[in-house]
Amino acid sequence: MFIDSDSDSDLEDAILLYSAVLAESIKKQKKKRQNKSIYLKKRQKSGRFARDFQDLIKDPIRFYENFHMDVITFQRILSMVTPYLKPKKMTRPTDGISPNQKLAAVLEYFACGSLQRHIASVYRISKQHFGKIIDEVSIALISALNEYIPPYDANVMINAANDFNYQWNFPNCVGSIDGKHIAIKCPPKAGSMFFNYKGYHSIVLLAVADAKYKFSYIDVGAYGSEGDAGVFSSSKLGKAMANESLPFPPDAKIHDKRLPFFFVGDDAFPLGKRLIKPYVPKRNQMLEPDKTIFNYRMVLPC
Repeated sequence: MFIDSDSDSDLEDAILLYSAVLAESIKKQKKKRQNKSIYLKKRQKSGRFARDFQDLIKDPIRFYENFHMDVITFQRILSMVTPYLKPKKMTRPTDGISPNQKLAAVLEYFACGSLQRHIASVYRISKQHFGKIIDEVSIALISALNEYIPPYDANVMINAANDFNYQWNFPNCVGSIDGKHIAIKCPPKAGSMFFNYKGYHSIVLLAVADAKYKFSYIDVGAYGSEGDAGVFSSSKLGKAMANESLPFPPDAKIHDKRLPFFFVGDDAFPLGKRLIKPYVPKRNQMLEPDKTIFNYRMVLPC
């Protein structure tokens, strides 16, 4: 058998060169991880929560600017979600992220709309870990605050209608419905599903608010390419209204006529017995005075 010594030498040189490059790459990655680890390890002394939170508590205006709520509300929410955020086992008690740190970081992320990378950096939490914390806190908020958005029943709707009538002089209205596009980074291989008519990628938040601007129904996650009417029709609320399974109260008497209870929305939503929207004037024509007054009354609570 003939052996080419030059080929063997070239192969050995290539292996040595590759090994040297790989070793240098591993060394750089290890050094980068060490530097990153040093930065994160200073969380309890130099992170935003340790450095600024107590000062923010003493400054109500700045606290509200950063978290979109006052200190009392933050503390109340913290007491409600803490049982859901406590670790099952404390493996690193000196470096653990407390429930109040998790809540503060996530609420600031929600309120300010900053990049995850930015919030994670100032709180000295790794980006990957912060992503998990967002999920954890979101689930905790849903679990702890679920009772604040009770399911619709006749009594809930009657109370909502009374508030609309008292606040806006608009009887039998149980809620104002609208959709909102929330910008996202387009997921891989999503095509045009999330691309909306405004020219960016989004998911749709469909929500109902009461007379006091509090949410009474939320549906989030529909594709941005869908219009408000499509999102509404495919939502649980839309389906319940379509098959008449939503527990509306009996029609109420208004000016000697019995009229149904209903939601109000803009022109993007489908008109129906339980969903009304403003009158639209015909081309080059003005609305009649009574319809103009109706639209004015309807726009106020919307």
